[in-house]
Amino acid sequence: MTLLVEMMLPSEGMAGTLFSIIDTLVLANRLEAARAGDAEAQKSGPPIRWRLIDIHGKPVSIGHPLLDSYQTNADDSEAAERRALVVAPVQMRNLPHLRRLVAEQADAVSLVAKRHAQGALIATCGTGVWWLAAAGVLEGRTVAVPWTHQAWFSREFPSIRLAQGQALVCDGPILCATTAAQQVSLAIRLLASLGAADLAGLVASILLFDAEREQVMTDIAEQGMISYASDSVLYKAIQWMRRHLDQPITLDDVARATCASTRTLLRHFDRHL
Repeated sequence: MTLLVEMMLPSEGMAGTLFSIIDTLVLANRLEAARAGDAEAQKSGPPIRWRLIDIHGKPVSIGHPLLDSYQTNADDSEAAERRALVVAPVQMRNLPHLRRLVAEQADAVSLVAKRHAQGALIATCGTGVWWLAAAGVLEGRTVAVPWTHQAWFSREFPSIRLAQGQALVCDGPILCATTAAQQVSLAIRLLASLGAADLAGLVASILLFDAEREQVMTDIAEQGMISYASDSVLYKAIQWMRRHLDQPITLDDVARATCASTRTLLRHFDRHL
């Protein structure tokens, strides 16, 4: 499956939010290449492609060599099986300023409406939701809006429902996050919504904080168990589980992977954990 993610940067847009999404997509491509093998990855190319575009749909050029990894990697957008458009939020001074930005960039509104009509998933965060609302793609839907803007948004668009106490909301082909702090979670949910749920789960296991997992690994490190011989049952069990954190794991699975009985495996865990 080939996915195309277009990222639209309006005037006064927060480019860093789009870079965070690209960082997540780069990791997803690397993980998928590792799963498929180098030969297959070189043959098929990256499964996730992106284009950084302006409000007219034209590519945005990034001139500095240190930012080369953020350049578009989409050579043929028509080959994508699934598509998404991510709209960057803007730095607003007040509501009149935000209204003016939306009004002055009517092409951005038109592009959102066009991509929605073409069946693309539309995603944004924070103030970017104003472009979606202006394009008419949010009618009757539930969206996430920053608490600082909810009263304004409700008055401007009374037919659009506000999510209560949710940082990230997916309603049909619309994906909204409240703030820029959710950009990694937004990118992971976007992958899942585009049909790459298994890859999204793998990315989440690496990028999203999990207190229980962190504590387990901290305990293991502090007790020096990582230094055990690589052919030991406990070492092999830990390494296998780390590679399969994105999947349901049972004791029988770990026992088979380590070529040990469940009784032997439990004895090692009871002794050292």
